[in-house]
Amino acid sequence: TLNDLQLHNNEFTGHIPEELYELTLLQNLILSWNDFTGTISRKLGMLENLKGLHLFDTMMDGSIPSELGQLKFLNFLRTHNNAFTGTIPTDITKLTGLREWWNHQTLVTGAIPFHIGNLIELELLYLNECRLSGPLPPSFYNLTRLQQFYAWDNRNIFDEPISTGLNGTISSDIGNMKALRM
Repeated sequence: TLNDLQLHNNEFTGHIPEELYELTLLQNLILSWNDFTGTISRKLGMLENLKGLHLFDTMMDGSIPSELGQLKFLNFLRTHNNAFTGTIPTDITKLTGLREWWNHQTLVTGAIPFHIGNLIELELLYLNECRLSGPLPPSFYNLTRLQQFYAWDNRNIFDEPISTGLNGTISSDIGNMKALRM
């Protein structure tokens, strides 16, 4: 039974085959540093035993599918340095065991999901160099295990008028985030 598939740092091209999502016992899927194109399939939700998903530094685009929220055992999610667009799916807040999400250097827009605070195990969250906007949601301050949060340079210079990125005030509740390191 295949439970760990690591094909990173090669020169694979084309779309990720739909049949890959039928490997339902996979626990780790690492396809980073390749030249895959296309989108993440909605069949991603079939990989219900996945603990680690690494799709960074590929040539993938499109939106991050809401089916990602079906991966209830996911601990590590790395989708950075891709051309992903659209908003962060709200279903990502169902991943209550998620410890790390690296999604920097993508083209995602909109607000950080309102219920981001549901990710109570989250230790690392990298959302820098995207096109996010709006205030930090109140539930963000529930992330008491968060050690690193990077969100700099979230401006969309192509918006008219230019988007200012994340904004609003920083709540005094940030003092409850004792694990946060500067």
